[in-house]
Amino acid sequence: MYGCGGKNIYMAVEPMHHHKIIGRELHTFSSVASTNSIALQMAQAGAPEGVTIIADEQTGGRGRLGRVWQSPPGVNLYMSVILRPALSASDAPRVTITAGVAVAEALTRFCPGDVSIKWPNDVLLKGRKVSGILSEMKTGEHGTIDFVIVGIGVNINSDGDCLGPALCHSAISLKEVLLHEVSRAEVTNEVIMSFDTWYNILISRGFNDVRKQWRSRCAMMGKEVTIRDGDTTFTGVAEDIDMTGALILDAQTSNSRHVISGEIIITGECICC
Repeated sequence: MYGCGGKNIYMAVEPMHHHKIIGRELHTFSSVASTNSIALQMAQAGAPEGVTIIADEQTGGRGRLGRVWQSPPGVNLYMSVILRPALSASDAPRVTITAGVAVAEALTRFCPGDVSIKWPNDVLLKGRKVSGILSEMKTGEHGTIDFVIVGIGVNINSDGDCLGPALCHSAISLKEVLLHEVSRAEVTNEVIMSFDTWYNILISRGFNDVRKQWRSRCAMMGKEVTIRDGDTTFTGVAEDIDMTGALILDAQTSNSRHVISGEIIITGECICC
């Protein structure tokens, strides 16, 4: 058994049985510490690929690099998906890139022309962070993936008071741009539908189509960026991503780098935490 306790109260989001993988089985909760933590427990207990966990509130939401993801009740999307792709562990970043493409496509339906992607895991709205993605992986035998947990947070109806002073200038919500509240159920369904589509493209046709779509939505290409990775900091021009999902800097020079992790700052722009 892989079920976790919880009360199914989250909006009008129903299992989408026409979907191939993601969203066919939903588990919804009023409040959890972290949807990724729930998904991890379920994946370790044998939950199948595509199981999706949604919460109305997170009391211990997590972002990349140990940051807190602000998760106030009743306003945003907090979701995690269990995936079991037949990929090597070194190709796991492809899954995060795919999720970013999917979220950007979904949010474009609400804010056409204003949505872009920032490597490795941010979706931007008018240049400010509207969504973050946290992927966590367990490897299997021979360097393959056992499962990947993809956590997605989307700021839907939050405002500066919800986000706090540290984030009010670098983060944004759909409501702040559209100047009215947005249906969380509608946004959630769009994200699930888009992620299901793009994940199936990844596993059936490979990464190239995802990569092309990512390029077309990327906010960084051709710009100077600074990468902080632990105690190391370096600067270069963002040129592309490679077939593993790593960011390519200074591709036309002898100092070319393929970056697989780190915090990225676009020169002249604020840090989106």
